[in-house]
Order: sequence, then C-alpha cells, then structure tokens
Amino acid sequence: MLSDIKIALRDIGEILMVMPVVILAPLLILFLYVDTHDPLYILSSSFIFLVPAGICFFVGLAFKRIFVSESRKVMGTKHAMISVALGWLIITLICSLPFYLSGTLNLVDSFFESMSGFTTTGMTMIKDIESCSRALLFYRSLTQWIGGVGIIILALSVLTRPGTVAMKVYASELGDLKIKPRMKSTIRETWKIYVFYTIMCAIWLCIAGMGPFDAINHSLTTLPTGGFSTHSDSIAFYNSPLIESILVIFMFISSISFILHFELFRGNFKDLFKNIEFRYMLVILLISISFMLLEVGPTPSNLRASIFQLVSIMTTTGFTVADIGTCTYLSKTVLFILMLTGGFYASTASGMKLFRIAATIQIVVYNIKKIILPRSAVIKLKIGDKDLDNSEIISLTAFLCLYFLASLIGAMIFMGLGYEAYDSTSVSISAISNVGPCYIPTYLDDSGTTIPNPAWFDMPDIGKITLIALMWIGRLEIFPVLILLSLIFMKKRTKK
Repeated sequence: MLSDIKIALRDIGEILMVMPVVILAPLLILFLYVDTHDPLYILSSSFIFLVPAGICFFVGLAFKRIFVSESRKVMGTKHAMISVALGWLIITLICSLPFYLSGTLNLVDSFFESMSGFTTTGMTMIKDIESCSRALLFYRSLTQWIGGVGIIILALSVLTRPGTVAMKVYASELGDLKIKPRMKSTIRETWKIYVFYTIMCAIWLCIAGMGPFDAINHSLTTLPTGGFSTHSDSIAFYNSPLIESILVIFMFISSISFILHFELFRGNFKDLFKNIEFRYMLVILLISISFMLLEVGPTPSNLRASIFQLVSIMTTTGFTVADIGTCTYLSKTVLFILMLTGGFYASTASGMKLFRIAATIQIVVYNIKKIILPRSAVIKLKIGDKDLDNSEIISLTAFLCLYFLASLIGAMIFMGLGYEAYDSTSVSISAISNVGPCYIPTYLDDSGTTIPNPAWFDMPDIGKITLIALMWIGRLEIFPVLILLSLIFMKKRTKK
C-alpha cells in the first residue's frame, strides 16, 4: 500500500518539475502589457509566479530523489489513478499561490479558484475580475487549459481498462488506434489537436471583434470547457451573436471525444454520425431547446440565448449570456438535467457522460423487455452494437450511485448552511459536474451595475471546502479519489 503511494509520488515529482513552465508563462503577458518601467513593480509582479514555480520544481525534485528506489517499478492503472488524484491536489494547492500572493484572495479562496481552474469548473471567488492584472487573468485561464488536456490524457489511459462501458462504446476506434503500445504518440497527437483547436478558436474570436487578449483567454477556457472569462458578465459582456455562434461551435467540438477527433483528422467523418454519444447529444439538445422555447417564446433573441446557454451547460463550459438563477422552474429543471448529462467520454467535458446515460437507458429498456416478453425470448443488453456484461453494469451502477450520493451530501451541507433546497442542489450538482453556473448568482444586477452577491462571496469556508471536494471528485470521476482514500485508510488500519 505504501509502495503504491511512493510510486505515485515518484511520477508526481516528474510532473511538478514541468509545471514551472506553465506557472511562469504569464510573465510574457506581464512584460507585454506592463505600463511602467519601475523595476520594483516588475519584480513584485513577477514574484507571485516565481515563488510557486520554485516550490513546484524543488518539491518535484525532492519526490524524485526520495523515491528513486521506486524507479524500476512499472506504473499500473492503479498507480496512474493514485498519481492523478494526489497530484491534482498537490498541483492545485501550489498553483493557488499566485492568487494569494497577489493579494487577490485569501488562502481558502485561492485554493478554491485554483481547483475551479484545474478541474475546468469555472466557479470563481474573485469579486472584481476586471480589476485583476492581465498576467493573473491569463494564468487563471491557463489553469483551465492545462486541466482540460490533463483529463483527456487520463481518460485515454483509463479507457484501456477492460470491463468499462466506455471501452465497449469505443472498442473499434481503440482497436484502430492501438492506444496502449503507442501511448506517447497518442498523447503527442492529443496535444497537436488541442493546440490546433485553441489557435483556431482565438483567431475566429478576433475576427468576430473580440480583442486579442480576451480572444486568447476565452479560447484557453473554451477548449477545456472551463468557462472562466475576463469579465464579470461573462459572454453577455460582448452582446455579439457572432461571438456566441463561434463559441457554441467550439464548445460543441470540445465536448466530443478526442478518440473521435483522431478519426476525424484521418477523414473518417462517418464515425461521428455513427457514434451513440453524438446521436444522444443531438436529441437531448433539440428536446431541451424545444422546451426552453415553449417556456420563453420562439423569438429570434430567445432562440439565440437558449442555444448558447443550453450548449454551454451541457458541454459543462459554463459561459453565460443571462442569469440562470432568474429562470422559471421548468427551465431550471432542463438545465439541471443537462448539468448531469455532460459531454462525451475522453473529451474535456465533465458530468456523468453521455455513454453512461445511453447505457442506463438501454438497461431500463432491457428490463422492460424482460418483463413484457415471453421467458423464451432471447434478449441481449446492448449499447450501440456492443453487448454489455455484468461487470460493466456493476461498474456503471456503482458510479451513478456514488455520483448522486456525493451530490446529495453536498446539497445537504449547503441546506445546513441556510441556503434554499433548490439552490443547494444546483450548486452541488454544478460543482460535481464541473459546470460552474448555479442558481446562487455570483453577481447581481443593481440598476444596470453588476455587483458581487454576498450569498456567494460571503459563503462560509465549510461551503467552499465542500465545493472544492466536489469539483475534485467530479473531475476525476470518483474512483481515482476513492482508491487514494482507501489506501490511506487501509494504511491506518494496518498500523492499528
């Protein structure tokens, strides 16, 4: 058990030694946009990034030196999960320092902001986003961009495990890609596609009229389906149908499995339309848009706002063009369902994932057929054209139960803090699904002026810590966190 954690820390050390490149990247923005030549100002502004970069490097070096005896041991799937769960916490904690050292946030809020970034959730504790330095805003966006690609690589690795429903859904594509023996080249190709889409998104946003700095930041937070913005009003700040249309396209692209992107770049477009997750997403979105338009009226402006907001929520990006807290209960319920649904497997989107929704529906249909058809009838449980066996059904059921249990516990904690039941449920589901927006508004409209909402920013620390835990659990899809916690508790029991 202890050796498992040592192997994980060895590999976390290697990641930590690379992280300074990411942490120091905002210095380029600092030097580009600096409006003074005062060396003390430049040094103090650089200090907030130099300190965490140094800590990352030396902690990583220490892990590699201390656990050098583990270098001969091969990393298995279990170790990969432990590394991700523990590494996510360590990196998020160290990378929260720029928010704290800049004086923007306190320690708990800084950890919250960092976790929200790396889990691509998009919740924020910064009251006045526009007052932040460009370097800090860029750093904030970069945390989401790195978190997004990190989760794709994790998903591609975990997909190679037998006994998962996702393995069935993408069995043919995985067979063609031969992911396991070519993991390094697969990761390299993932980076290429990810960077390509990011650049294209930024270019199109610039063409649509968004400033270069804003375009780069929103591109960095769109591709990971993160949702951080450089403005408190999010995308509503621009009031541009063209910008919204471009973001809808790239949010949708980002929610598609990167396994399918590999195929698309090879010219296999038919695989996308044959994919069960793609078909489910189109159907769910069309039904949701219809419900919203029936509720608010089928006007062009309502259609525009509905399409943007529903795509943003379902892809778990979390950009907003309106305060969803003011929606009717029917509209809120539709948004609830989309928060839970999420995007494709092995994409940057979070939520329960469409393949699990598809599998659950097939299980329900299978049980109905078993009841109404004669006992002699041969009924197969399938997802797409692939049979599901008992181990896959057990894995799916366990995930769904744990997902709803964690959401329920989170909601109960918020109700205990005095929040309304509906608001408590929304913030819990939004956090575990890494969506961002919820029915507790972050900002309020005071006679045309956007002001911070005390109900959000004055949230007790226990509420913030609860959301941090939910964001972490949801982004890693529960099991890596459970494996890490089980090893820790098993170690304690062994000592007793």
